[in-house]
Amino acid sequence: VKLLEINQRYKEKNVYREDAFARWLSGIMYEADGDTNNALIEYRRAVGIYQKDYSANYRTRVPSQLVVDYIRMLKTEKFDEEIEKAKSEFSRFEEINPLPKNYGEVVLIHENGRSPYKVENFIIIPIKDTVIKIAFPKYMRSNYIISNSRLRAGKKGANGELAENITEIAIKN
Repeated sequence: VKLLEINQRYKEKNVYREDAFARWLSGIMYEADGDTNNALIEYRRAVGIYQKDYSANYRTRVPSQLVVDYIRMLKTEKFDEEIEKAKSEFSRFEEINPLPKNYGEVVLIHENGRSPYKVENFIIIPIKDTVIKIAFPKYMRSNYIISNSRLRAGKKGANGELAENITEIAIKN
């Protein structure tokens, strides 16, 4: 709702129209609740937003785990044509199967670093007997404290991936 309000207020100025990570997270919650149809809808939306907006505007590609979730839901819902299209589009994923019954899954969300902060930039313009100061904001990037993460469970493991680049979103918009 907040994002819709922003989009209505700034229309053409706002690049950040949809939140791919929020869609993905919504899909995860639908799937955990057993609502595979709505999970698929959210995963599909998230993939599209990453491909269309996030890659071009925020240097963030479709996370590997989202592709796995998306293809798994396509198989669960038996969308055969879309499965083939997704497999060719994301060729690095050959065999992804629906999760077995009573199967658990760990979802780790790792927040890293601080969002950018604003500082005041200004220019001073002398005009006749007076001076005018024109101020405008500039975003400063914060350094990340941790370079990456890895979750291990027994012999299996997964590396963390960038899902949302808050810095790039703030600066671009």
